Amino acid sequence: MDLEDAANFTPVGDAVAAYDVYDAVSNRDWSGAGLAALGLVPFMPMTVKQFRSKYKGITPKTKSKGGYGHNFNTSVNKNITNNSYMIKSIVSTPLVSKMCEEKGIKCYEVLTGCKNIANKRNELIDKDYLFGFEESLGYMFNINVNDKNGFSSMLSFLEILCYCKSKNITLNDYIENIFKKYGYYKEETLSFVYSGLDGKDIINNYMDSFRNDTIKFDKKHTKKDYLNEENELHTNALKYVFEDNSWIMLRPSGTEPKIKIYLGVKCDSEVSSINELNKLKSQINEIFKVES
Repeated sequence: MDLEDAANFTPVGDAVAAYDVYDAVSNRDWSGAGLAALGLVPFMPMTVKQFRSKYKGITPKTKSKGGYGHNFNTSVNKNITNNSYMIKSIVSTPLVSKMCEEKGIKCYEVLTGCKNIANKRNELIDKDYLFGFEESLGYMFNINVNDKNGFSSMLSFLEILCYCKSKNITLNDYIENIFKKYGYYKEETLSFVYSGLDGKDIINNYMDSFRNDTIKFDKKHTKKDYLNEENELHTNALKYVFEDNSWIMLRPSGTEPKIKIYLGVKCDSEVSSINELNKLKSQINEIFKVES
């Protein structure tokens, strides 16, 4: 694991603090547990009062033979309005964009990093922010924390589970229904490391070869060069979108001597999406002279 990958965990701060609490309690170090618990405070998504207000629509039913059920009142959730929007990074799945399009929600794209999601949200402070995320597991909900936050993610995940319970479906059913409706999207990220004095030159040469079409693809495609962007999306990245809805994006790391390749496909079945993603992955590995 390198520095960039470690920084992308969601989030590092509260994960470390939570582990410290667990470790201290396991060793009966009550003073240490208290100090570690203080480390969790900045990441707390809401007060107890806010929590009760948000989740007052999820109430347990009377226990039955099958266990506890839940009444799920969707009216307490965030309503979609004409000003509703969400934010995702440029390398994240287009599945969310498709879902937003159907719901009439504006979907903004930003560069990688939750700070960029926060900055965009602050620009649109008068509009109705719903959700923001990046592919490296950073999630930002409609709360007063301007960063990725594992606690708010956990609470929203519990809300989804309560919804599944109310509909008598499993979480797998819930996800499968999304794929059935919008298509089977599948993504993967590859990283090629080039250390040493010539590492940066090797990475730049690859980017130049793609940018100048020295490296070509057989399938028809459109190509977007983010160096041509004259706004906050200006960065050293290239994105290819192919006629079969598959796509790749190339982006040199800003902190490590490596180039990251993001791959994505959309098919009518999970098996097809896995097969197509493997084909795309093999093609990229061949270009970068990596054994599959």
